Amino acid sequence: ISAGIMMNIDSEYGNEYFPGVDISYDVSSNIKLFISYNKSMRTPNYTELYYQSPTDTGNINLKPENSINREIGLKWNGRSHKTTFTYYKREGENMIDWILINGDSIWRTQNLNQLSTIGYELNSRIDINKMFNTNLPISSLSVNYAINESDKNSVGFQSRYVLDHLKSNFSLTASQNINNKLRIDWRASHQDREGGFTDFYSKEEVEYLPFWLISTRLSYKAFNNSTIFLEVNNLFDNKYVDFGNIPQPGRWIRTGVKVTI
Repeated sequence: ISAGIMMNIDSEYGNEYFPGVDISYDVSSNIKLFISYNKSMRTPNYTELYYQSPTDTGNINLKPENSINREIGLKWNGRSHKTTFTYYKREGENMIDWILINGDSIWRTQNLNQLSTIGYELNSRIDINKMFNTNLPISSLSVNYAINESDKNSVGFQSRYVLDHLKSNFSLTASQNINNKLRIDWRASHQDREGGFTDFYSKEEVEYLPFWLISTRLSYKAFNNSTIFLEVNNLFDNKYVDFGNIPQPGRWIRTGVKVTI
């Protein structure tokens, strides 16, 4: 068990206490239960308070945001894998966000009163050969899956940060050792974001669409201290918008040499 408390003394926003507690318990030799609780605060920064431009304006009346964060989970270190499962909940008050009211053309900072978010996350790194007692070229497999749900959405306005969060994010990474010099790494990811954005051409708000991305990296160990690599990101040249109305890069290729001295 570890615990602590912080006191914030602020002549502008007042004084407040922020406790935190972390507890872990060994259920068995390879399974651990962990629990945490903490309270946090963030004061508005200069940009959020005073920034002015043709497209953005700050708000000098912003209040600090506060949140209570709870987390519980399990860590399982098995013979052929290391897995972590986590459940978390965040209760926020006066969350600071940039918003764009429908029909307006200027993003403005504003406090969002009450916002509760819950989420789950699973991480696992698997040794395929140990799991199935084989000698496959795929040496390891990593899986990550996270899902978030909030009790508010951006109806009537667009949120730049707080409400347009990732609803779900999945990634799968695999490594192939072809021989003692050649290695191939693969990564597949699927992403689904909450909210929407203003389309550059139609000027109308459209929802974010989920998308898949596939990437790969080929590495060749030329000498003991140097590796030649070739990376291909967005292998299938997928057209997508991740955040805002800016199209993301299509297929792009990078190559080089990594030298260890």
